[in-house]
Amino acid sequence: MEMAINNFQLIEAKSLNDKLQVVESNKVFKELQGYLKAEFGKEITVLEHKGIEYDILNDRAEKAEVHYLLDTNSNIRLLFGLATNKEGKTFETATVDMIVEENGHQYIKMVSYDVETKQFVVTYSEKIQQDVEAAWINMLSTDDRPFEALKAEPEMYKAKGFFDFCLPGGYKWCGKGCGNATGGGALKNKIDGCCYIHDDCYGKYSSNRCANCDKSFVSCVSNRTNYATDPATASAIIIFFQTKCFF
Repeated sequence: MEMAINNFQLIEAKSLNDKLQVVESNKVFKELQGYLKAEFGKEITVLEHKGIEYDILNDRAEKAEVHYLLDTNSNIRLLFGLATNKEGKTFETATVDMIVEENGHQYIKMVSYDVETKQFVVTYSEKIQQDVEAAWINMLSTDDRPFEALKAEPEMYKAKGFFDFCLPGGYKWCGKGCGNATGGGALKNKIDGCCYIHDDCYGKYSSNRCANCDKSFVSCVSNRTNYATDPATASAIIIFFQTKCFF
């Protein structure tokens, strides 16, 4: 693939505080804070922070980071993507899952940053049919998969292209080294299904892949049902292809 990426790894714990300061000073992050306050009366206080980073090896960007930010007091989960290029310019993605109260009822809502319109959009809303605490726990149940895989085998994903290995967490189709190249296999989850479709699309198109394949791939991964199966991996995929097509 024409967009090589390597050194897919956890952000070191000693770097998290400094990187969080960078995120919190980011223009899009501040706009998101204002949006959540104005629309839902929500304020983000980061109580848990971890992240994934990788190098992008092309003329569009140099590095991408995905920051997992959790506010358990306000029932907010934010995955904030931040890519930078050689000139220091930044490219951002953001996806928020949260529990909000409206008209006496509790809802799970998903808000995404539209990189084309530069607006925040509610992309999912579902009335909660269970206890709020149970809904919150269920929402977070798949969050640790890539982080635990990277902790267990940190060297496996370093110094390799993003598409030279399967993504951490047992994926069979997400990655050039996966899929047909290694015999494929049963889909890990719905994100793996999106990757399967994307691989098939790349087999049909050798040019104009952003329009023909990548944008629909991002839409597939961003779909709340699919995204919820592994938000961190989905976010790493989203910023990779959004950077490719829009940065």
